[in-house]
Amino acid sequence: MTSIGLLRMFSLLGFLLLLAPFYQQCTFGRMAEVPAEEAPVTEEIVSVINDSTKLLEAKVENDSLASQERRDSIYEAQKPVYVKAYEFIDDESNDNAYEMALRSFKFIVETSRDFPAYKLEVAEDWNKHKYDLIAIPIRLFAFVPIVILTFANLYYSFKRRPKCTRLFAIFNLILLTISLLCIVFFDSCFDTWRQIKWGYYVFTSIQIVIIILSRKSTSLKLENKTSG
Repeated sequence: MTSIGLLRMFSLLGFLLLLAPFYQQCTFGRMAEVPAEEAPVTEEIVSVINDSTKLLEAKVENDSLASQERRDSIYEAQKPVYVKAYEFIDDESNDNAYEMALRSFKFIVETSRDFPAYKLEVAEDWNKHKYDLIAIPIRLFAFVPIVILTFANLYYSFKRRPKCTRLFAIFNLILLTISLLCIVFFDSCFDTWRQIKWGYYVFTSIQIVIIILSRKSTSLKLENKTSG
């Protein structure tokens, strides 16, 4: 496959990866990492369970939960492959690039409706949450041009404009770096690197590949002009 063909393929892949999970907003500390069955049993619960009536109710409830888990496992096993693949890519518990861009538009609409009230809320929360008030809008707004530039990258890859695709990929890398810095250093919801999902890393890698392929396509284009 030629470099321009590879460039088109990776540009399309980058566009599709905007649907992949990028960031998990909040883990609620360590609580989300501990399964419910591993939670410590308190003395109060033990004393209640010792009651025969409560034991019977607990047994009935456990039986119903077990049967529900069996039904869920059967349902998961019978799911078609394409449904599992879609659920893996479009994870409801995480945000993709489109969702973060859409959230920034919603933020603009909501604040524009009552901007004086928004200014008052910012003034009240500034001392406690000033880093969040600065970083979160920057992180969200960064994905608006990322979505636009990725679409433009796909368009210009089919127009055989490698200089444009290289420039757009460089801008995407800059915006991704800015959003990552905002998340890691200023986002109070950031607890662990596991919140940065696989879509973030793969999309960043795709942009680097696009830059390399665009440079190669540009050099080949210049060589053909000089030889011709």
